[in-house]
Amino acid sequence: MSSFKFILFSNCVITKGSAKIVIQDLQLNQWYELPLNVLEGIEILESKSLHEIGLNFNLEEVEILEYYLDFLLKSELGFVTDVPKYAFPSLELIWDSPYKITNLIVNLSNLNVNFDKFIPFQIQNLTIICDEKIEFNNKVFQCDPQSIYLVLNYSKNWRQIVKKYLCCFKNVSLVIINNSEIERDFITVHYVLKFTKKYSDKSIFSFEISNQLFLESQRYHTYFNRKLYIGIDGEIKNAFECFETFGNINEIKTPEKFEQIISAPDFQKYWFVNKEITDICKDCEFRHMCVDNRLPYQRVESEWYHKIDCNYNPYIAKWKGEEGYQTLEECGVISNEHGFSINYKKIAKINAVLWDE
Repeated sequence: MSSFKFILFSNCVITKGSAKIVIQDLQLNQWYELPLNVLEGIEILESKSLHEIGLNFNLEEVEILEYYLDFLLKSELGFVTDVPKYAFPSLELIWDSPYKITNLIVNLSNLNVNFDKFIPFQIQNLTIICDEKIEFNNKVFQCDPQSIYLVLNYSKNWRQIVKKYLCCFKNVSLVIINNSEIERDFITVHYVLKFTKKYSDKSIFSFEISNQLFLESQRYHTYFNRKLYIGIDGEIKNAFECFETFGNINEIKTPEKFEQIISAPDFQKYWFVNKEITDICKDCEFRHMCVDNRLPYQRVESEWYHKIDCNYNPYIAKWKGEEGYQTLEECGVISNEHGFSINYKKIAKINAVLWDE
């Protein structure tokens, strides 16, 4: 046992934040939120054999490392071996997709918009914002997506409306009914039926644990990347949240025109705004599992910021509404068009009170 060391599975990846770390198990789609000092413990366990740890650390330190090792092994995040670490290749951080557009959102709530168009490329996911008055000839949906989400407003005859749409489209995996009197999810044989009291065209801020999202997040924005939105008046945008429009679907005459729009650098402006070059996000342990639809703003090259604060403050590891939460400004963190600055002394004092450091 003298040469045995701990090795983290390659599908278990660590993201270091300002106050905590997250370990994502990309195979089982699970995640673990842990104190920052656990990272130091993992680094010791991976760099020194169990025998060396027993010889070179005091009893209290050994007990702490044994506690970490027991947790990591029971959680199936790694293993102990005498085989050198280089024999186990790391996860290759490369993402690509055969789809030019991975998410197409179409608002079909306006009878005056001509949707008798086709999308000249394959789509991975299609979201249709529906209206019960709309009828289709289905040409716009020849893109044959892998999955379809239907979004419509609640009405007394919602069952008949959903049935009508299900007859038109295959591969429906989710039906969202907004402005409902209840909030509840139902799982049917073919799709998930979700009732919500609110209405929104927007994507909801959420966490997602997957190998593809983790890889995509290394270079791309996990919400705006490869997205196409066709609005209620036929306007073409990267996403609902974007201000810039790139023509109107009523004016598209050829497949080549669609290709030109989505290939334009201005249309793809937000695609490459990953969280590693975005204020606050780059210091957050959740950055590689976060789907965030806030619009980023550019300060200078490779420096982006948000005008709207996130509900999570990564410098004190507290959520808005949670006891002890303070805003970024209250913590001495400034992020705007003029620059980005962090008052580390102030944050240290706040954390000392919050976490008894």
